[in-house]
Amino acid sequence: MSCRAAIPTRTLPIYGAAMALAVLFLNGATAQAAGLVMSISDSSISAAAGSTGSFEVLLTNTDTKSYFIAADFVDLLSSNSIVKFTGASIKTSIDPYIFAGQSLVGNSGLGFNFVVNPTTMPLPGTEIQAQDSAYSATSAVYATLAAGATVSLGVFDYSVSSSAAPGSTSNITIGILTNLTDNNTTSPADINFNTPLPHPYEVPITVSSAGTVPEPSTALMGMIALTMGMVAARCRRRA
Repeated sequence: MSCRAAIPTRTLPIYGAAMALAVLFLNGATAQAAGLVMSISDSSISAAAGSTGSFEVLLTNTDTKSYFIAADFVDLLSSNSIVKFTGASIKTSIDPYIFAGQSLVGNSGLGFNFVVNPTTMPLPGTEIQAQDSAYSATSAVYATLAAGATVSLGVFDYSVSSSAAPGSTSNITIGILTNLTDNNTTSPADINFNTPLPHPYEVPITVSSAGTVPEPSTALMGMIALTMGMVAARCRRRA
């Protein structure tokens, strides 16, 4: 049985030829339009040093018309090594996954995790790329994003350095290679999108203060010593 992705001329295998894929998706990736808005599910994140967490990349249709999306390519960057990406998955919970029930990743037999180029861009790392497309064994398909609807493009996992100082920050941005492709199988085209203002769109992950047990004060230590001395003296008198 032959398997067709929605855009065979533009969509490469999930785990192969990643550099060629990046070149294919670069054109038009920074163009702006009013209809689609791509964002991160948290406007800011507080995380303790040494902790792990995740967020989702969301796509909202603010237009009055529907969009027909056959493939996506998500590129995320962390501004420094305080926060590193560790993986990604299509098992979203905030909003439905864009290709739910028709995902090339979900039908690949490799499970629900997807990361492009794990060899030349190893994880954990300060950049992560993930790609998927609508899939059918018999025909080209696509996801319909109706007016006002929001979908998730995936869950992205991260870890915070155990040596990160409280108050330090790493900014997460949606990279220039991020791309959406329409359902035209003979001549697929990029679908323009916005990110929320200000530009560049950044979501800070700030290292929170670790909970510490305060050391006893000098006065408290003195009171404890005095009490113990009084108890010892009383015990000697009774003996």
